[in-house]
Amino acid sequence: MKKVFALILVTLILLSIFSACSGKSGTDTTTNSDTSDKTTTNNTTGTTTTTPKTTIRMMWWGSQVRHDGTIAAINLFMEKNPNVNVEYEYSGWDGYWDKIATLAAANTLPNVWQQSTAYLKMYVSANQILDLQPYVDKGIIDLSDWSNAAIETGKLNGKLYALSMGMTAHTLVYDPEIFAKAGVKEPTQDWTWEDYFEKCKAIYEALGIPGDETFCTMNAKDGLRHYVFSQGYTIYNEDQTALAFPKEMMVEFLNWELKGQKEGWIADQATQNEITTVEQSLIVTGDAAMKGAINSNQCVALMEAAGRELRLINYPHSKGEKRWGTVLGPSMLINLSNTGTDVEKEESAKLLNFILNDVEANLIMGGERGVPSSKRVVEALLNGDTLSDYAKITFEYVNNVSPYLEPDPDVIRPPADGEIINIYKRLHDQVMFGEMTPEEATEAFFAEANALLAAGAN
Repeated sequence: MKKVFALILVTLILLSIFSACSGKSGTDTTTNSDTSDKTTTNNTTGTTTTTPKTTIRMMWWGSQVRHDGTIAAINLFMEKNPNVNVEYEYSGWDGYWDKIATLAAANTLPNVWQQSTAYLKMYVSANQILDLQPYVDKGIIDLSDWSNAAIETGKLNGKLYALSMGMTAHTLVYDPEIFAKAGVKEPTQDWTWEDYFEKCKAIYEALGIPGDETFCTMNAKDGLRHYVFSQGYTIYNEDQTALAFPKEMMVEFLNWELKGQKEGWIADQATQNEITTVEQSLIVTGDAAMKGAINSNQCVALMEAAGRELRLINYPHSKGEKRWGTVLGPSMLINLSNTGTDVEKEESAKLLNFILNDVEANLIMGGERGVPSSKRVVEALLNGDTLSDYAKITFEYVNNVSPYLEPDPDVIRPPADGEIINIYKRLHDQVMFGEMTPEEATEAFFAEANALLAAGAN
């Protein structure tokens, strides 16, 4: 089944193209200034009627490139749907989930909002997400040219709670100019962890800058997750009630990064923690040779900020590898909140469908969130001229690695995943700051994470 699923995803990607974004901090809330009701005149009778506008809200995270494209698409939607007013709010990843949690607690979630696989299950369990299938059945949401694999991504317990905004693969990004300046050969698909360490050290010795900005971590524990996956394990057991990998793997992974930070060929933790925007990234400023790791769809924003071409490579391979550590999965999801009137829910479903399936809107957004699921959109992007050279680099990467990749086994995370990410980040940083050993951090992580997972199962 996994092979079939992977094959479907690979086929979609080979027919598709996409680009990037994520990361810029800051929040902006904008309300469409035209909130007046719609007035129409009957030319035969001379009578006028006034139709109240329906106001709905949308929220997402991302970089400025994503903000600009999404706002333009929303304006196009309102132009085509003059009876609807869309208020929107956006931010970087940092702070987004705190805001969502606050809104959820007050039962004031936006009608349409960008979702992560890490949090979908939690909000579904709290009955705060709408089942989208009724809107598909009514023809409001059109999935007629979507693959089953793309549709299944957002299903839980047989119900369709979210839809993929784009498929992607995790990647390390590197600057070929810095590699050339240091006299270090660029990485290749078959590189190993030993190769990675050697290249980082050689760049540091030649240029005095870190070989890698962040080590192979993303979302705190995702680097570890891919290392675990490559060895045939997953982070969680099948029913998501406990961690499912050997403790020794986490100790080893932490020791790798700790050694790199101590020796200078990975940026120290204090420096890493100061980076809150794409523009501040060390690979953007030329102060590191690599950034490991991010979603491939984020790389266009990184290159836009850098103003130069960067290159993408898969995670290093390890001894005893059972499969590639790099995986395929949705870059992000989109869902509807279980709030508001029936009219507001229906108009929200129309907006969701427009963002995912309208060709004109997607040409504006440029496939920025990943490989679109709509074949019509993919064809339009392939045949259009809106995609940048940077976007093509990300496509080529996914095209090259996809035949070797499997779908993410932890794609839908347990409700406690967000808290577990924070636990890992806290303990990880304590190790890097010398406040505890990798062994101590691992024991604490397993104890805290397993307690949360067990509590969520009860």
